[in-house]
Amino acid sequence: MNQLPKEDEEEFSSTNKRQKRSHNCPNDAFFAILPDDVIDIVFCFTSFPTLCRVKAVCSSKWWLQSVDRCILARLGKKKFKNKTELVEAVGKYYWDKRNHSEELATTYGWPIGKWDVSEVTD
Repeated sequence: MNQLPKEDEEEFSSTNKRQKRSHNCPNDAFFAILPDDVIDIVFCFTSFPTLCRVKAVCSSKWWLQSVDRCILARLGKKKFKNKTELVEAVGKYYWDKRNHSEELATTYGWPIGKWDVSEVTD
């Protein structure tokens, strides 16, 4: 069986320990060589709830910045036009957030406290 050189073995071992400590987040050294736009493309295939979960468990500064950048790029900024539209969205958020989080986040933003209700007058 092939053995790693001592310095590679130590790096591999410390990388594995780091990944376990940070809940199996990808290694910065591996992903840091990729341009930001490539990371953004990869993340565009990841659901919004998954990105939020990933952000919560990763301790790497680079990884958190990458996830934050992707989340911010996907958040919607649509203003609610009336109370009916707002009530419908709140209902989706409250009763079935799991199935509607992607739609709500990309339309109105996330979390619910960031929604723009400035045009609702009724």
